[in-house]
Amino acid sequence: MRWLPLVVAVVVGALLASTIGLSVPATAQLSVPPLGDIVALRTETSRTYDLGGGLRRIEASVGPVHYKDNYDDPDEPWKSIDTTIVDRQVTKAPYTLVVDIPSRSFTVTDKATGDTTLVRLDSISEKKSPSSRIGLSPSWPETLGNEIIWRDVANGVDLVLEAGGTWVRFRRIIKDEGAPQLATFAIEGKNVRYLAHDAYGEALEVRTKIGRAS
Repeated sequence: MRWLPLVVAVVVGALLASTIGLSVPATAQLSVPPLGDIVALRTETSRTYDLGGGLRRIEASVGPVHYKDNYDDPDEPWKSIDTTIVDRQVTKAPYTLVVDIPSRSFTVTDKATGDTTLVRLDSISEKKSPSSRIGLSPSWPETLGNEIIWRDVANGVDLVLEAGGTWVRFRRIIKDEGAPQLATFAIEGKNVRYLAHDAYGEALEVRTKIGRAS
């Protein structure tokens, strides 16, 4: 059995299939620069650009590129997703993220459903002694764009919180073979997916209990 970084992700909503439609002649698609995004024509998964001369270009995505603060309000315009973490929060997304630095945890609230999920790093331990927990470093993390990074949260292990368009996740970076490789996360809520993989993307075993992943 091999134990390497565990990714714990909270997924907000579901991916939506979409097609790409163009009202621009094929010969003009690459030669005419867009004049602007037509906000009134935005959808959750698409954006329409004015190309001038009565021409428009539609760009569609498999997943959401826009969000609303109130999904029950048909008159609220769709807004661009921005997952930059500011003051330990993300608010410009289909979810609200609040990060608690001292407890190494985050809470995600789905704006469409109101569902709330909390994920917290509970412990880190050695492979040979899973019941013997290692003390976690009290060091303050750094915020870089859509990530918060706890350097050496345990000896040779970094903890990274990353905010995506429809998900938030913890990643552990194990920097050398002698570093502790087991971790336990306390989890409360819905829409949590567990994934463990190595640096080459090969899937590894994940053990789970009710409300907890290790």
